[in-house]
Amino acid sequence: MTIPDYQTLMRPVLASLANGQIRRSRDVIEAMADEFGLTPEERSAKVPSGQKRIDNREALLSKQGDRGVFITTSRFTKGARDEAEHINARIELIDGSRLAELLVQYGIGVQPEQSVTLYRLDEDFFDSI
Repeated sequence: MTIPDYQTLMRPVLASLANGQIRRSRDVIEAMADEFGLTPEERSAKVPSGQKRIDNREALLSKQGDRGVFITTSRFTKGARDEAEHINARIELIDGSRLAELLVQYGIGVQPEQSVTLYRLDEDFFDSI
């Protein structure tokens, strides 16, 4: 399977989160696996450490990928950020704040609640009196 580009990879992630319900990581991973048509064998493949390949960053590196995305609704530890910067691949870490920004930016799983009008002082009006 060819490693998808960022937008192609993120679409099923954001779509699975669109209804605002809380999702387990496992459910999001399954939605991605379904979207990309992974076979049962690909879904259950293990890396040498015994972890499932689909859950492990080693999958990216073992397929000689050059980029990947990790998403959390919380925050990444300093160790995780350092690791992402130093491995030989472009790793995008999306924490909860950034995920919320992306959901709002692309209108996924959000609805406008209130509109606010901002006013600027009309200096010309006050200069004329």
